[in-house]
Amino acid sequence: MFHALMDVLEAKKDDCIMIDDRMSNIEAALDFGISGILCPACSTQAAYYLEALLIKMDVFVQKD
Repeated sequence: MFHALMDVLEAKKDDCIMIDDRMSNIEAALDFGISGILCPACSTQAAYYLEALLIKMDVFVQKD
């Protein structure tokens, strides 16, 4: 899956972040060489946490 996605997007592993609520998916991304962020879906503060983290990482965040 990750190989196909990298090919379609013409992206480098270093430019990607996998965000998911399942640790097994994050581990798969890490094993492939992509950074991963575990973001629990059940958390009422997940969106705020994720936005703050991406801002700290200097990743563009677009608000609706």
